[in-house]
Amino acid sequence: MIPRWLLPRAPPALVRPERMHTVLKSLISHARIREKPTICQLGQKSARGCRGDLITATSVLQTEPLLAPLLVLSVAGFFVARNASRPRPTRDLIEQDSVTSTNRTVTLYRPVGPKELDLIRQSGFRAFPPRLPEQPIFYPVLTEDYAVKIARDWNVKASGAGFVTRFAVLASFLEAYPVQQAGGASHLENWIPAEHLPAFNAGMVGQIEVIAEFRAVEGT
Repeated sequence: MIPRWLLPRAPPALVRPERMHTVLKSLISHARIREKPTICQLGQKSARGCRGDLITATSVLQTEPLLAPLLVLSVAGFFVARNASRPRPTRDLIEQDSVTSTNRTVTLYRPVGPKELDLIRQSGFRAFPPRLPEQPIFYPVLTEDYAVKIARDWNVKASGAGFVTRFAVLASFLEAYPVQQAGGASHLENWIPAEHLPAFNAGMVGQIEVIAEFRAVEGT
């Protein structure tokens, strides 16, 4: 005979999560299971860890089908408590993530000669000068090593000196310009059409820095 206190009354309410293990223990004890299983307790086991205990408890239903409502309500209470305990992002955190994503920058480099550096200096180190008619593409590079190689091996030969500049650009602006590989695997560039250079300058954050300088050696 099933004790009346174990039978749900109409309409049964959800079993409180903290009483879940007590309810399951009662189910198992009433069915007189010889090998007592470990009863999962909230805060000590995950849902996966409790799965075996719940399956064991449901075996009670084979002999006591009238206990089904209690078991169902206990399991429901467990998952309600688990979901309630999960931290939910606040509006402030969501807005902060959005701002962080919007303001994320990418560090780029550009090798320049003396004339271009003078024009950059005239802008207060805030902008690159317009391209010449025969220069349809403005190409900043992605790595310092690549910029050094161009400044040292090309700008020095072409104009007697080469400089490496470093600057930050909004990542959201660069999304429209896929990275291009120019020759070797480490020769990575962004190709910005000359007419888009004013927008590129507007998308820079902070000043342009000169981080390396190379000059021709006398007698070479």
